[in-house]
Amino acid sequence: MDEKEIGLRGMKKFLEELEFAANLKEVDLISTHKEIESQQSQNIFIMRHAERVDLVFGDWVSCCFDEKGEYLQKDLNLPASLPNRHLGPQSYTLDTPITNVGKFQAKSMGKNFKAKNIAIDHVYCSPAFRCLQTCDAFLKGIGRKETVKIRIEPALFEWVHWIGDFPKLMSANELIAAGFNIDTEYKSFMSEQELRDNEESMEQHYERSYAFMKKIIATHPSGNCLLVGHATTLDTCSRNLLNGKWLTTNELLTLAGHISYCSLVQLTRNKDNNWKLVTPPCPSMSYGNNKQFKWKVLLDKY
Repeated sequence: MDEKEIGLRGMKKFLEELEFAANLKEVDLISTHKEIESQQSQNIFIMRHAERVDLVFGDWVSCCFDEKGEYLQKDLNLPASLPNRHLGPQSYTLDTPITNVGKFQAKSMGKNFKAKNIAIDHVYCSPAFRCLQTCDAFLKGIGRKETVKIRIEPALFEWVHWIGDFPKLMSANELIAAGFNIDTEYKSFMSEQELRDNEESMEQHYERSYAFMKKIIATHPSGNCLLVGHATTLDTCSRNLLNGKWLTTNELLTLAGHISYCSLVQLTRNKDNNWKLVTPPCPSMSYGNNKQFKWKVLLDKY
């Protein structure tokens, strides 16, 4: 490779880095603008849950609970402890917790909100354990765990037809015993039983999401709301407010594949009472795969 080619490659790399830095600067300016705007108008933040244990560790339940049902942390990205459930450890199989990386991610989101002085006044969450843990970690990060109660809302649960067997969810009393700040006086828009009894088409998934959003808007004419749900929640809870056309099943599932853990969207209501999608206050948190280290590899002969 001659000096000229090296010089051209070096210049290309420099320009790429310059462009990347410019993009970061532009995002920062947009975020600052939206931060100011968020203090002057009502916002609804919709967030997906954090990294889930089962998609990192596979069949972790059979490996991490002994014959007596006692939990053992076998990896530092697994929870240090887990609350007891009256239905036993197997109920975690379909209602997974989040990883420690996931807790860090959700808490970091909350800290980012706090640093930018963005208030959260009302919190609604899917009854899935991974969503409740995400919500709890976010509230810890923003410093509102003790003052803002989590309202458990089955209408925010993921598309029922997609999951197959409906999980056995934790009760409010179990969650409170585990340290969650649950609003026990809140009467949910939709009951868990209604979800269980419904086969639910994709159209019905959109319908229940939109019906709940209309309820939220009517109940809270002011104040910022946080909704914590699943990958599809970001679209099903926002599309109607933006006058968008519902996606087909394949389109929504394809879109969901691009919605990473703790993805966040921000809906802002303007003076004309119309909602628009704006740049959210938090940038994404990216991280790569990290394979489990097996120390015995040092004993192997190469």
